[in-house]
Amino acid sequence: MSKGLTKALEIIDEISMGPFGSDIKVENFVSSGVPVLNGSNVSSIKLLEEQFRYVTKEKAITFKKAIARRGDIVITHRGTLGQISYIPDDSKFHEYVISQSQFRVRLKRELVDPAFFVYYFHTPEGQKR
Repeated sequence: MSKGLTKALEIIDEISMGPFGSDIKVENFVSSGVPVLNGSNVSSIKLLEEQFRYVTKEKAITFKKAIARRGDIVITHRGTLGQISYIPDDSKFHEYVISQSQFRVRLKRELVDPAFFVYYFHTPEGQKR
């Protein structure tokens, strides 16, 4: 490994997958509550918050590991691969449910800024690595 590079595992605090596909059914969606992320929300460096579907707080609690919070990074692993965004500290909501096509990464914020981490993977070098 080259000098100055850090292994991702050294700065990652936690990684978690979204809920199993059948865990969120159409009938679970409500008009307000905890927003559920999809690919359109993670197509930019910073989370896009124009459009959401919602589940109740009670339903969201059942997805413990699939809850993303401010400072977390959301990455798609199915569909449009390579989408990566971070949830800024001034996001509209404190928490979100990630979809079954995404996973969440929580970094050791004392070691790295999530915005910088995500920005790097939007560069040609970051995409190559």
